Amino acid sequence: MKNLLLKIFIVSLFLTPGLSQAYQLYLSPGADITITATPANPGPYQDVVIKIQSYSYDLDRSLVSWQKDGKQLASNGGLKTFAFRTGPAGSQTIIGLTINSQTGEGPTQAIITFSPIEIELLWQANSYTPYWYQGKAQPSENAQIMVSAIIQAKDSKGKEVSPQFLIYNWKKDGKNLPDVSGVGKSSLLIKGGAIGSTSKIEVAVSSSDQSISSGASTDIKIVKPKVIFYEDKPLVGTAWQKTLNKESNINGQMVVRAEPFYFSNKNLLNFAWYLNNQKIASDDQNPARLYLKASKKNVSSRISLRVTHPSHFLQDVSNSLIITSNSSGSF
Repeated sequence: MKNLLLKIFIVSLFLTPGLSQAYQLYLSPGADITITATPANPGPYQDVVIKIQSYSYDLDRSLVSWQKDGKQLASNGGLKTFAFRTGPAGSQTIIGLTINSQTGEGPTQAIITFSPIEIELLWQANSYTPYWYQGKAQPSENAQIMVSAIIQAKDSKGKEVSPQFLIYNWKKDGKNLPDVSGVGKSSLLIKGGAIGSTSKIEVAVSSSDQSISSGASTDIKIVKPKVIFYEDKPLVGTAWQKTLNKESNINGQMVVRAEPFYFSNKNLLNFAWYLNNQKIASDDQNPARLYLKASKKNVSSRISLRVTHPSHFLQDVSNSLIITSNSSGSF
């Protein structure tokens, strides 16, 4: 009964971010062949090379036939590799393999089914950035980070599978997270680790019958918050398009505006200003602003700022600049 096919599932889990898939292999009972695909987990519209090996058959002297979606594309002695391209997400590409050895025994058969699944892991940190900032808010230590698995999947009949019915198994840095895993749990809430560290988040996604089983992973780097100086101008407001230089000049008056980045909550931050290492008062209504008046001409002073979070103690950064007066007056 060599023509009877034995169903074996080969499932690839915890892949790199982006597109991933599982594939199924049907192999004749007793067949001593090894089948590998490169890449092992191809995505939609990706080139794949299948390679076969055997210690029981002389493949170089065997007739090897390859089919794609029922159409024979290659047949010759020693055809140990076959190249093709997968279809779009949700499609199936069925590769058939038949080996007729020179011994005259019945053919060895295999069917490999590729069903690309689109999985994308997206994360969002609750770190603060100003409204005009077009970059991604980066997570700092203890910041909350929401990770979501975005999936487009179809079953073997081509029907869309709702993500809420899939099973999600999450890992962080190699450790299982059973309390936040389960049916429909497509999102994960974590806290940022130590500054400079990288958290590896993995998810395995499967259907209850295992006809869909794939995964993805992403790395999230934890950064140190920062504070940047800008100038508030009387008629135009804050000049966001240009940061203040480390050495800046003052003519008469100047308002320095400090803007924090990547802190957990801007409204809770403490701003401590210093003039030549002596603490000074800032704007009571907006402690991120400091009003300056020019001192004697050609006198330079160091303006320093320390920004801290009351409960996340490692969210603590400082910055400073040198202000040189170009006109007389008094600070």
